[in-house]
Amino acid sequence: MKSLVTADAMASGGVLPQPIPVDGSHEVVAGLKTAFPDTFDIQQVTVNGNEATVKVVWSGTNTGALRPAHARDGEYPGHGKKYP
Repeated sequence: MKSLVTADAMASGGVLPQPIPVDGSHEVVAGLKTAFPDTFDIQQVTVNGNEATVKVVWSGTNTGALRPAHARDGEYPGHGKKYP
């Protein structure tokens, strides 16, 4: 992925509270894949000039810890709930 974007590329939308450098978004995705390891499905990639949009559907069972950057308590343990 790093070879596909410029050094100043930004990621925004979805679960991100604000735009962040693409390098930081890799950590967010890795954390989500740890918490919800079942299904990560890239459905569409659209490129318009120097912008790209990626449509992703995520579903699965929360079996691993979720560690959001904004969490004051550090992490939320997996609870076994299944999401669409």
